[in-house]
Amino acid sequence: MTNTSEDRSMTALRWTLGLVIAAESILTAWNAYPEIHAGGHHGLHAWVRLILGSAEAAGAILFLLPATLMAGGWILLAVFVFALLFHVLQGQLFVGDLLIYAMATIACMAHAQASGKSKV
Repeated sequence: MTNTSEDRSMTALRWTLGLVIAAESILTAWNAYPEIHAGGHHGLHAWVRLILGSAEAAGAILFLLPATLMAGGWILLAVFVFALLFHVLQGQLFVGDLLIYAMATIACMAHAQASGKSKV
């Protein structure tokens, strides 16, 4: 297979998306951890952030590897849907970044599948 401009641009999108999401999710999980172990009642928010951040980080790392791109993509899409619902239920209606992340994930998955690079 030749390395076309489309292949290079989709690889760049996948790496940019994966690294940005991994960094953001690790920070989210990292910042939630002390709240869980601090004294007092903090509700479920810290636990939700820790679980979503950890799952999102795992999905992002899997998304970066060509052999596990599809599995990582599906994990990311599931996390994005849950995060979108969680934000909307909390009254935070600006979820445009989650929609952009989801569509970029779908585009990378579709390209990998169409080009025969996906293992799933």
